[in-house]
Amino acid sequence: MAHPQSYERYHRLKRFHFSIQALLVIVLMVGLNYCASQYYWRLPISSQYSTTLSAETVARLDQMEPREPIKITVSLTPRSQESYQEELFRYVDRLLKEYAHYANHGRGKKIELRLIHPFKDRREFESLKNEYGMDGTQWVLLEYGNEYRVLEERDLAVVQEGELMALRSEQSITKAMISLTQLGTKRIYFTVGHGEMLLDGLSPLRGLSELRQILELRNFELRSIDLAEFEDVPEDADLIVVAGPLGPFNNEDAEKLRRYLDQAAGRLLLFLNPGIEHGLDNLLQEWGLRTEDMVLIEKGEETLSLSGDLRIRRFAPHPITDTLIANELVVSASLLRPVSEDFNRPVDERLKIYPLMLSSPESWAERAWRNRSSPSFDERTDFKGPLVLAVAAERNASPFLGLEVLGGRLTVLGSSDLIANHQMAQVGNQYLIIHTIDWNIDKGSLLGLAPEPLERFQLSLSAQKQWKIAFAFLSVPLVVLLAGALVSLIRYR
Repeated sequence: MAHPQSYERYHRLKRFHFSIQALLVIVLMVGLNYCASQYYWRLPISSQYSTTLSAETVARLDQMEPREPIKITVSLTPRSQESYQEELFRYVDRLLKEYAHYANHGRGKKIELRLIHPFKDRREFESLKNEYGMDGTQWVLLEYGNEYRVLEERDLAVVQEGELMALRSEQSITKAMISLTQLGTKRIYFTVGHGEMLLDGLSPLRGLSELRQILELRNFELRSIDLAEFEDVPEDADLIVVAGPLGPFNNEDAEKLRRYLDQAAGRLLLFLNPGIEHGLDNLLQEWGLRTEDMVLIEKGEETLSLSGDLRIRRFAPHPITDTLIANELVVSASLLRPVSEDFNRPVDERLKIYPLMLSSPESWAERAWRNRSSPSFDERTDFKGPLVLAVAAERNASPFLGLEVLGGRLTVLGSSDLIANHQMAQVGNQYLIIHTIDWNIDKGSLLGLAPEPLERFQLSLSAQKQWKIAFAFLSVPLVVLLAGALVSLIRYR
């Protein structure tokens, strides 16, 4: 018979072996988790919408080196009376976690993400809302230093009749982050010397003092420039604005603007009134555009204000006009001339032209507007509506290594009254000029990131089919469990 000490020694040795095995398993699991955190693949499994960031956004996050982390605060209620808001919350929450993952995976922390609830975190929510002037409870706030951007529901998604149709959160968030981290103030030059409207002008009809105040509040630096005093447009010009000249540009000044657009990939914004010779026809022709010496005539009650101003309600989809369309805003002006694409121009695949504002179908462009006291449509000389009243054009530079590089941008609007002091109280006019300037000078705007349409799938299953699916999923684990129990029972017998 074995000595009791032999059994005791055996059990101690057995416990020691079990302890070593457990320790080795723990070390193995820790090592596997560490390797998984460093080397892994991320695979989207949602067929409804993908929160995987585009390659362009990932590259931007990798290149971005902010002086301090960008603080992103999300106020989106997970439970709402509107079902689409819950869906939007889930998407934005996952998307921003992707941003934080890619931005913070590497050198330093680039993004600080936090979620606040409008009701549970009432004090903090009200403090931020009062400080930054947000409306409603659904928004995303991005802060960087002394700068900030607020993205509201219309910036994050396309909603129609209470249904979520498309998502544009990635486009808006990435654009906001780039604009926050770009160094330097954007400098805008307003030309003088041709009878243009003046930045300091207080005249209701010909002054720009209200516009100046609006732009300076948005951190734009505004300057006046007489092109006759310079050999070329200054290199620090992010945008040149020609606001309602009363006289024509001479060939030398027009050539400077042409070189600025073509050779320096410049940005030019023209407000050209009807009845005024502007001297920029050759420049416009090179960009596939033309302006007719005609005046828009509208007769409908909805297209005219009580003071007789034209009220433009029709806009073509474009980053400049998306906010106007979404909020059904109206743009006002006393006189407008048509601005159109020149369809007889030579084919240029690098040139893209976008109509922005349109008149009503009942309108027309009057050519003999100076000689008629009562306008009437003449099919021999006049143009029938709808007419294009504002146009944006951009031209890609010559391809390099197969890459399309953005060149110059030119935007033409058919009246300077759109930005006159007496029109700046109109919300539609403010949004039009602000977004026109943003589109022209925002070289980091990711307009190539199109809204992501949603695909919806619904499974209609009877109770019997649901039980069959549940049994199919549970049968294998149950069989394994029973087999394990049976083996254990046999061993202990």
